[in-house]
Amino acid sequence: MGLLLTMVIASMPLLGLLAQTSSVPESGRWLDKFPVAVKSNVLLDAATLANVSAEVGFGNRWSLSFDAVTPWWDSNDNGKVRTTQMLVFGGEGRWYMRGWNSCQEALTGPYLGVYAYGGRYDICRWSDGHNKSRGYQSDNLFSAGIDAGWSFRLTDWWRLDLNLGIGYIQSDYRHYDIIYKEYRMKHYNGSFGTVLPARAGISISWLINQSWQHRNNKQKGDAAW
Repeated sequence: MGLLLTMVIASMPLLGLLAQTSSVPESGRWLDKFPVAVKSNVLLDAATLANVSAEVGFGNRWSLSFDAVTPWWDSNDNGKVRTTQMLVFGGEGRWYMRGWNSCQEALTGPYLGVYAYGGRYDICRWSDGHNKSRGYQSDNLFSAGIDAGWSFRLTDWWRLDLNLGIGYIQSDYRHYDIIYKEYRMKHYNGSFGTVLPARAGISISWLINQSWQHRNNKQKGDAAW
């Protein structure tokens, strides 16, 4: 949620510029035809995996989303090493089972999706019982699969998005140990490829154009969108 709010605040100047186009005829407002939502998966946020996603709707049943998971932190407390470094990017195409007929309904309802993502990671955790940190590194993580979910309308411009997916995950990796206060020792390389429940989300999303359009219409005394 922290990253989501940061993205929202950082986008305010651009949104202000877009809002200035409110005098353009309805047929010329591309934001009215393509709902745009910025979201963050709170499950990943709770695991300190900073993430953000943008979803763009088109037609009245389809959408494309673009995702980034980018935690990058490490700590060393007297040899107790903990690291979570990850750069993962991907996208998803969704088909909403019931079309939306108004802005208030945009990006809501049950849906099916197809997704793919790839990236790299370095994850290390301290194991007190063995006095060492154990970690895994990889420069090639890939996953693709299908998911299903439901996006609930909270207000005209806020959504709660729940989803669960299954897919194929493939990665080569290097397994290593960091012995307490002494040295780093690599053990072995490996790889895995398997089908797993590989995607889950509880996401809060904010519809950029709906929020600004509501603000403009309220100032003019018009109906929303």
